[in-house]
Amino acid sequence: MFVGEEDFQNIGVMHVVDVRDLTQPREVATFAVPGQTPHNFWLDEANQVLYAAWYDQGLRALDVSGRLLGRLERQGREYTPTFFDRPPGPGGAFTWAPQLHGGLVYASDISLGLLVVTPPL
Repeated sequence: MFVGEEDFQNIGVMHVVDVRDLTQPREVATFAVPGQTPHNFWLDEANQVLYAAWYDQGLRALDVSGRLLGRLERQGREYTPTFFDRPPGPGGAFTWAPQLHGGLVYASDISLGLLVVTPPL
């Protein structure tokens, strides 16, 4: 399970939680982007790609195939992040709600509106 920590006081982290035993969920991995927090996720199960909207840090795509352990940002699992012609950071790529449909990724952006991206990013 992928869980976003929307904590604006400290860096937000995406947590990967093993829920095979629902009575004892446990964190097995994390993914962090410096300076901002995650928002919404969409999992392409067939291709094992997680699309993540990151407040002020654009749209991210992660290879989530195989075993997920440790700090994923240090494992080369991220495809190129997409900032939509704006730099990351305050006032930058403020992306929400990625969804995969018909072979395209749709995401909303607070300044640009609807964005359509061909995966993988």
